Amino acid sequence: MSNKKINKLGQDGAFVMGPARCGSTLVSDIINLHPDILSISEFFASHALDCLLQGSLTGSDYWQRLSKSSPIVRIMISRDTMPGEFLYQSDVGRFAIGDVPPILKITLPHLSNNPDKLFDQLSNTVPNQPMQSRQDHHVMFFENLKNLCGGNIWVERSGMSLMYARILPQLFPRAKFIMMYRDGRDVSLSLQSFKPARAIIWIWSKLRKLGVNPLNLDSPMGRSKKYKLFAEFPNNQNFFISKWPAQWMLKNPPPLKDCANFWSEMTIKGLAEFKKIPNSHRHYLCYESLVKDPKPQLTTLANFLNVDPQKDWLNKAVVLPQKLQPRWKNLDFEEQKKLDEWTKNARTEVNKFFANYV
Repeated sequence: MSNKKINKLGQDGAFVMGPARCGSTLVSDIINLHPDILSISEFFASHALDCLLQGSLTGSDYWQRLSKSSPIVRIMISRDTMPGEFLYQSDVGRFAIGDVPPILKITLPHLSNNPDKLFDQLSNTVPNQPMQSRQDHHVMFFENLKNLCGGNIWVERSGMSLMYARILPQLFPRAKFIMMYRDGRDVSLSLQSFKPARAIIWIWSKLRKLGVNPLNLDSPMGRSKKYKLFAEFPNNQNFFISKWPAQWMLKNPPPLKDCANFWSEMTIKGLAEFKKIPNSHRHYLCYESLVKDPKPQLTTLANFLNVDPQKDWLNKAVVLPQKLQPRWKNLDFEEQKKLDEWTKNARTEVNKFFANYV
């Protein structure tokens, strides 16, 4: 009989994978209404450059990463850069707006009207977690949240998580995966406008010229220590994270072509990995279909997650998606043509695969 340990990580969970600005925040809000689902929003994003690093760490060290902001997290995840997503209210909470712990910026306020209390409850248990890998810590943390907040299944959703389309199924082999898709022409425009995405696209553009690609699915940003090293030694890679360049990147939109190429590369690579996931553990959710006719889309999603598509939940959820005119159609004709061409290959690949998707 084999003594090999069976990796059951993720058996009570799911991940929403998307390229950012694809409607996944809306999905977090929708599933958060369901009493049987624990909706974990922007958890990986709150870790910034070390969410999936290899190696073991103690529960105390793990809690330190959740409760103390690094310079990059303070700059990238703030009320100024993420006004809609940043949920912590310093006027009623005890933390000053410039010193909010990473886990309190989005994840805990998404779950509780009293996130400070939830933070304190976690501070009494998470530091006692054993020495283990980050993925083991994550699952233990999610289970802890389930005990405190309720739910039979957890669903984690972070922006740009599609870059983990290869790593996540390896680390969490029992989890389910939802690929969120939105028309790349609209996503490209939204990436250009969204401040944290601006910085990442500038970084992606510059590092590629140095022979480093944050979208390398074997070692994406958050999995590889080399990106952490760039942040810790800014004199060696000054562009990457020293304060002035970071602020400059947040304020200055990258070229739209770079945004389109970034989206296209992540989408094509992510789709290739999504195809490898067993049918029973993968689900495709199209933003345009969701806003057009939400009820059947949400019913199918609930069934995939093995939760009851309750009538009360559906009645509350179907009013959240809002039909909006595609932003790319507001561009002049020549810009529309360029954006259409820049995103054409990725859009074609996705449409081809999902035309017959069941």
